[in-house]
Amino acid sequence: MVAGLAHHTYAVESSGISAFPAGAEQSERPWFDMTAPKNKSVHGSITVRNSSGFPTKLRIYPVDARVLTDGALGMLPEAAPRVGVGKWIALESSVLQLAPGQSKDIAFKMQSDANAPVGRHFGGIVIEPVDGEQGGSVRIVRRLGIRVYLTIPGAALPSATIDVRQRNGQMAVTLRNTGNTVLQPAATITSSHLLGRSSRDMRFASAIQPGSSGHQVVEQPASFFWQPVRLIVSAWDIGTSGTRMNLARTETTVWIGNPLSLSLPLALIGIIVMYGRRRYK
Repeated sequence: MVAGLAHHTYAVESSGISAFPAGAEQSERPWFDMTAPKNKSVHGSITVRNSSGFPTKLRIYPVDARVLTDGALGMLPEAAPRVGVGKWIALESSVLQLAPGQSKDIAFKMQSDANAPVGRHFGGIVIEPVDGEQGGSVRIVRRLGIRVYLTIPGAALPSATIDVRQRNGQMAVTLRNTGNTVLQPAATITSSHLLGRSSRDMRFASAIQPGSSGHQVVEQPASFFWQPVRLIVSAWDIGTSGTRMNLARTETTVWIGNPLSLSLPLALIGIIVMYGRRRYK
């Protein structure tokens, strides 16, 4: 069962190859939006069309996807580990041969794991030419992707913990997902020190599964003289709706400064001692 498909949509297309959910070529939302309980299967079918004047051989494979820094959905490379939608999709065929003007439907089944987190999961089905294109000494592969969203119903209990460590002039921020939903986390780091107060936002590179941790390294505030800095790290989940949901908060104090600044007092003490010895000889 395919849920959430609009009535007026358009196919995604590249280099004469187009793809869309079967029966929804004219839809404004050429993707799948499905709902199924964990460990229960849901079915769909995509139509692939060759509008070029040449026969083509295509590869088709599922991948996971993640929310990018601009809020768009980015499909991961084929070689990336598959732990969600990309793992749960089973395609009817992985290779497709199309004559000029020919269209074919490829059916698929998606079934999440029994321990899959509740909430919304992201992935896609990618279509690409087997041979690609030759651009000088570089082989160019154009990937065409259809987004696949799966919502697993249930009580969502998002939560997380934060750990901040100082290391080699940088701050290592670790966020552990202690809830039962997949997180698309970000954090705000607020620094309070003798010279004022500053804030910066940071994004974790990928989604964090329940029970897993995400790591991000950021530069610590610059200071020539050593001074204590009070850090407040507030983590929040981005999700797909754009609504910011606070997850966790931690406060800590670190010392920052330039190692060269320690040599100045020592140098001054040395000069005073030498001057004193010469004066009282």
